[in-house]
Amino acid sequence: MRSFLLLTFLSVISVTNGQTVVLTDPTGDDKGPGTYEYPLDLAYKTGSFDLKKVTIRNNGSVLQTYRLELGIDVNAQLEDVWRMGGGFSLQMIFIFIDTDLVPGSGFTTAPPGLNISFDPQNAWDKCIIISPQSAQRVQKEIEAKLSPEMAKAMIIAKSPRGGGQHIRATADWPEAPKPDQYAYQVIMQVNDGFPLGNDLLTRRVWSAPGIHRFGGGTDDDCDPNVLDILAGKAKGEESEKNEQYKMLQYACAEDGSTTRMPVLRMVKP
Repeated sequence: MRSFLLLTFLSVISVTNGQTVVLTDPTGDDKGPGTYEYPLDLAYKTGSFDLKKVTIRNNGSVLQTYRLELGIDVNAQLEDVWRMGGGFSLQMIFIFIDTDLVPGSGFTTAPPGLNISFDPQNAWDKCIIISPQSAQRVQKEIEAKLSPEMAKAMIIAKSPRGGGQHIRATADWPEAPKPDQYAYQVIMQVNDGFPLGNDLLTRRVWSAPGIHRFGGGTDDDCDPNVLDILAGKAKGEESEKNEQYKMLQYACAEDGSTTRMPVLRMVKP
């Protein structure tokens, strides 16, 4: 009987091989292309959007459902200022993943509101969203604002919780995950329950900071709405700051349209 129960248990829960990827980012680079400024409200503490470390771990499978365990570290104490119930409410994170490493395979455009693109050599195949909004709200926005093809590539993180300077979550994965064989780009954005236009629950950057507005960009929708990303080899080296600023450079026409959109590259562990 004991042998039967043990075999049944092992058939339900598979043991992970412990694959873990750790990507680090230098502190003090939460300025987008190098010019962005935080809002004036004290809720936006310095470092709140400063990405420090990303951890992605193969968490095995339960009932044939594969999972990734996710960790995001920032450079300030997290607070649930809008009382959303998850221990954080300001941050929104996009984890773009190139799973096949095949040039030209995947998406080079990003969800609306980010104003970025991806190098065709690093096109993304899956994107995990970590949001303090309910999964139902995020799914509704995805279905309304993304193409059916891109919507299928989006994965909403489960049970995101913030504590200290750390956000943790899990994400269901369509197959046995191999984190150390993928390439990544991580975008730090701002959760906005009342996004403008077709933006996907993200907040825009303006020319001057306001109570809840980030400044240092433009008043036209042609600048990247991105505060921090991974750059270089994601080792947390100081040189990666300038690599980020360079990667996020943009240009706008007189009519406010985009003439040069940032082209992001992935990081391969």
